[in-house]
Amino acid sequence: MSDIFYTSVDKNLRLELNRRAAAGRKNRSTKDINYMLTKIANVQITPYDVEYVPADATKKEKNEQVVSKKTAIKPAILGGGTVRQGEFLPTGENGFLNNRKFKKSDASVGSNTSNRIPPIITGLDIQLGDGSMGVMQTATVSITIPNPNRDLNYFETVYLRPGRNVTIYIQHPDTAILTQPYLDDKSMPSTKTLKELYPELTKDPDRKYQKMNAFVFTGLITSFTLDYQSDASIAVGLNLRGTTQAYTDTSMAMNNDDVESTEEEKTAVINFYEKINAIFEKTRGGSKSGIYNDPDRSDISYIWGTPYANQPMARYITLRALVEFVNTYIISKTKAAFGDVKIICENTDNLCTSKYYEYMISVDPTNILFPGNDIYGETTWLGQISDKPQFANNNQTNPVLYPSLIYISMDFIQKIIDALKLAETYMINDFFIKISEKIYSSSGGAIQMNLITHPEASQNLLYYDSNNVKPSSNVAQPYSVPMFANDPIGTIVKDFKFNGKLPADASTLAYVLNQDPANISESEIAPFLSYVYSANQTTRDDSGNETITNLVPDAVLNKMKAQYKSQHENYVSELTSSISAYGKDFSNKEKQLALSTNLTNYIQYPKPSIEETTTLKSPVIPFDASFTIDGINGFRYGDVLEFKGLPIRYTQNTVFSIVGINHNVDSSGQWNTGISCIMRPRLDS
Repeated sequence: MSDIFYTSVDKNLRLELNRRAAAGRKNRSTKDINYMLTKIANVQITPYDVEYVPADATKKEKNEQVVSKKTAIKPAILGGGTVRQGEFLPTGENGFLNNRKFKKSDASVGSNTSNRIPPIITGLDIQLGDGSMGVMQTATVSITIPNPNRDLNYFETVYLRPGRNVTIYIQHPDTAILTQPYLDDKSMPSTKTLKELYPELTKDPDRKYQKMNAFVFTGLITSFTLDYQSDASIAVGLNLRGTTQAYTDTSMAMNNDDVESTEEEKTAVINFYEKINAIFEKTRGGSKSGIYNDPDRSDISYIWGTPYANQPMARYITLRALVEFVNTYIISKTKAAFGDVKIICENTDNLCTSKYYEYMISVDPTNILFPGNDIYGETTWLGQISDKPQFANNNQTNPVLYPSLIYISMDFIQKIIDALKLAETYMINDFFIKISEKIYSSSGGAIQMNLITHPEASQNLLYYDSNNVKPSSNVAQPYSVPMFANDPIGTIVKDFKFNGKLPADASTLAYVLNQDPANISESEIAPFLSYVYSANQTTRDDSGNETITNLVPDAVLNKMKAQYKSQHENYVSELTSSISAYGKDFSNKEKQLALSTNLTNYIQYPKPSIEETTTLKSPVIPFDASFTIDGINGFRYGDVLEFKGLPIRYTQNTVFSIVGINHNVDSSGQWNTGISCIMRPRLDS
């Protein structure tokens, strides 16, 4: 599986975009002319009734597994072919100019005296965006009800229902595709996965969902608005969320039915901590120190014992175990709405890894512990317990860290749950945000866990370290976006914006650099910004002759590299000293703060050279770009691009990684796709 945040644009999509750029400029065939003139998008919204039945109806009493059966509410489908027939036509059977009467048995009652068409879609906006480096999907649909007297009541029973399953389908005519119509099979989920995602499909679902001239959004209606107009029509706004984002809003509250207790207690509502604590204590069995390792799943583990003298017992579970508890006892409650969905975080999946840092250690072992990386000088945290899983795999060819093996303190879990209850934000997503924040601070910023849409099974979420941008033997090659109409190939870009800005966390960068923010020069914003500006510079004399010279002379560049290496060595030395000092006095807050500072510094300078560090960290550089093109399906979160129209310093050493995709269709049928990107170091050079 390829990396999520550094991927190549689909090869078929590249060909199509380049052909579009040439249309009308380089190519003027009938096909090219048709492409330019016939791009009217068709939008269809299909609501579903969802019924859940036993997987094996003949063994209903023995089989508690259920499966979803999605049934389209056909009379309520909006858009698509419905606008070319019936009441959308002025005359003919049921034409809107006919003053026909409606039967009481009809879903809508009343007459058509207003001579108006049925509800119609007037706008659509879909966001596939970046939620703290995690993919979240939302949609907004604008609908007009021209004849509320006839249509409002029935419309309300179908669409003004939060929780209703909906599929939105955008499609250009086939004439809007200049090459072949399908994306590359290698960049798409398997047919099996697609059938699981879209159970209403029975035949060749991959063909429908692989089309470049079509896009599909599945989700739930979350809210709506009604805006009554002066012409007696109603403007409806529907707000939707993708399935994964919707089920992370599930409450962590739960019933006590599964916990061994008295009959009186079984009726009580308990919180998640009480559930997990009951299971932990049953596993511990009253022993003062010990470990439980799941025989089948190596990253599910419980551990308990005394960290150091005169301290109460500390109890931990691995991150994988915590995720599985959430899947089993919280997300399972959503089966009636979403089917079999889950959060994935496991060391058996090559996606669930983190970058390897040689001197990684937790600065807050009371709450977050890295098993195997828990030696503080001469003291091992929970040293009386052996057989702890190894957080780090220091394989020389492919060293990695396994975030699924991070130990989370039971006391910390309880604190999160209690805080969320007080804040009345008792949701799955809020819970994992708190877990992620603690892991991030405990690792010196090295590990940034986020819930993102699984790249192969979009009904599931992946709990993933978004800092893990890793090159491989087949590093993704950036797609060069055709930008200007006078380029030999032409352009696909309708508008383009590029922004350079001092990051909001400049104070943090200053802290890392041990300088006052006011004194930070352009090249010192971060170690990586100077890397951007080390590209060649183009100069021009009075006659207009251009010369390419080094922006940074070799002597200066070598000095920068030497300073970087020296800084790295200093931070390693300071970190190892503070680790040993903290191990001698775990209760000393000043020593813990020093450890935290030195680990953060080391994570910024983990390798002797800036080139090695750039490959390891692939940091976000404070520049971003956005552009708009004709509507098309196929771009993915993490695809890498380059823009030859930018100055050379922004192209030679860097690429742009996609973090946001927007599909917008207006009332005229114009479908536009907007792309948002952030700058990262180039890994292919």
